[in-house]
Amino acid sequence: MAKQADDILIVGGYGSVGRHLAAWLAPVFPDRLVIAGRRLDAARAAAQAVGYGCRARALDLAQPPADADLGEVGQVVVCVDQVDTAFARLCLTKGIDYLDITASLEWLQRLTAFDELARETGASGLISLGTTPGLTNQMGAWIAGHADGAHRLDLLVEFGTGETHGDAALDWMFDHLNDRFEVREEGRWRTVRGFGEKRRFRGNGKRGRWGYRFNLPDQQILATDLAIPTVGTWVRFSSTPLTALIALTTRLGVVRLLKWPLARRWVKRGFSQLAYGSDCCTLVAESRSAIGQRQWLVLSARQETRLTAAVAAASLVWLRTRGLPGGVHHLHQVLTLDDLLPQLRQWLPDLELDSSVPGT
Repeated sequence: MAKQADDILIVGGYGSVGRHLAAWLAPVFPDRLVIAGRRLDAARAAAQAVGYGCRARALDLAQPPADADLGEVGQVVVCVDQVDTAFARLCLTKGIDYLDITASLEWLQRLTAFDELARETGASGLISLGTTPGLTNQMGAWIAGHADGAHRLDLLVEFGTGETHGDAALDWMFDHLNDRFEVREEGRWRTVRGFGEKRRFRGNGKRGRWGYRFNLPDQQILATDLAIPTVGTWVRFSSTPLTALIALTTRLGVVRLLKWPLARRWVKRGFSQLAYGSDCCTLVAESRSAIGQRQWLVLSARQETRLTAAVAAASLVWLRTRGLPGGVHHLHQVLTLDDLLPQLRQWLPDLELDSSVPGT
């Protein structure tokens, strides 16, 4: 584990997630935070706004720095997408803890290939580090552990339409709307299509809500880690009409138009400027036994970007203050939901948690 005096480098620290992350970590680790990104002016402005001795530096992950350029960094948190694993390898080779909030299954699999390297250097690599994958993984593992003979696990992510999402987040969503991907059902892998199937969630007994298939990696990760025959992840928006419209346009093939730059730019502008309704992000983990007995866990908080940042920040605080084993780990493999909840509640006073499990 890196020394507490070492610096924390946040790559993309002036983005929609990174700015929340920096604002929460800076008071906890004054004079240790460095905000980095391709635009030095934006990094400097963000560092000045955060305060607490926060510094800035230019860093383009398309051109990873030489060994000496990392200086006294002890932990790195990456809040931007990458195309090459050179920077992750560099960090882990030097014994620097590496945390990544990326939600791409292919990217996560590439990072897990560095597990042996990280164990050799003693560095901790934390992946699946956000709302989904991340918190959903922890919730799925939690409800599966409290359910008696869980035969099926379903995860629902409801995004708030009242939240203004970043440009990269919208691009990622549009790129995956019509994906074909694998899910495990009854112990076998089956190919499905994004928004091609729906499932009704009743959560904590309130009105039911429809969720639609979506290509999020938590379902593949948990299907591998947990002895549950069927695992699936579903998404929806807090606006039911918008959710139904996206499902319809996907089924009709209209979403293919989003490959055209002009069409995508117009739709993204609509999402960014015409945000309406609730900005609450709701997560549901629901298990069913072979005889139909149901258990559920529901978590909600305002703004998915804040929730992602809070999970990453709380994990880093735990890492620096209590330590984690060397190697590359998905979040739920080394930290439980109960481990992070006290810190999450401190930063997210609007966080609500409800469960069907007695005594929780």
